[in-house]
Amino acid sequence: MKKRLLLITTGGTIVSEPTERGLAPLLAAERLTQFVPELADRYDICVHPVMNIESPDLLPAQWEAMVEPICAHYGEYDGFVVVHGTDTLAYTAAALNYMVQNAAVPIVITGAQYPIEDAVTDGKKNLWDSCVFAAESGMAGVYVVFSGHVIRGARAKKLRTKSYDAFGSVNCPEAGAVLGGVPVLCDRPEIPTEPVSFYRRMEDRVLLLKLYPGIRAEDFAFVGDRYRAVYIESYGVGGLPAGFISLIKSWKERGAIVVIGTQALYEGTDLGVYTVGHTLLTELGCIQSLDMTSEAVMAKLMYALGRYSDTRQVERELLRRIGGDIASV
Repeated sequence: MKKRLLLITTGGTIVSEPTERGLAPLLAAERLTQFVPELADRYDICVHPVMNIESPDLLPAQWEAMVEPICAHYGEYDGFVVVHGTDTLAYTAAALNYMVQNAAVPIVITGAQYPIEDAVTDGKKNLWDSCVFAAESGMAGVYVVFSGHVIRGARAKKLRTKSYDAFGSVNCPEAGAVLGGVPVLCDRPEIPTEPVSFYRRMEDRVLLLKLYPGIRAEDFAFVGDRYRAVYIESYGVGGLPAGFISLIKSWKERGAIVVIGTQALYEGTDLGVYTVGHTLLTELGCIQSLDMTSEAVMAKLMYALGRYSDTRQVERELLRRIGGDIASV
């Protein structure tokens, strides 16, 4: 009996076609599998179009739309594959990691750097590898499968804009690979003992603020009134200008949650190193991102704020390890 897969399509480069103004996602979702006819011979695949957009236009509400078919058909398929544009793919992978917890089957996100109709496309390989992994790996949870790499959903980051080898795993070894059409597993998580849970409300009043030399704290006084949470990409292990201390204090007084992260790609934050970090942690009650990616922090904030109204519950959830998003707390 063939394994059953649900292929959820959202648009992106893989389904794009050339126009006078550049590529646009115009290919009908039902045609996608025709470019890899071997898939139909090996698996029973149902194609479920959700949207057909360029991924920079993606909104958190559309993550909710992606989760709907997984929730509605969970238990009917051996795995799920989400086809997505690469620009915001890492954000979506992180979001699905929080929105679908304790999944006992693979939920794979993939895409392509070149349209599947293109002569040099990587779309055929990525689609094939993703379906093979979703059907045959026996893995549980959310993963990115791209250019043969298998990456935990909350650890993926786009590292290259044009190369096939576009995504890497940050602060965590890759979960495996797909080599010659065969899943090779490096890190097999335990099958969850708790039932799958779906969380479909995402709060998008979250701001990402990246520091740079010369940034003026006074320009961001409005933030505490407009946003429920702020994620600051600071310097190094958690350094920021002294002028931001009073600003963050005012945000906190207005009820905003403040997470301190780092612009450095690897090794994460450690607010205990410098005096400014001690102030942020012990006096202002900020949360540090530890070794989470920025994509994971933003998605986790949206998920936690959508799930809980109490600030303390949100802050506890941010530091709870979900899908391997944090190495240690």
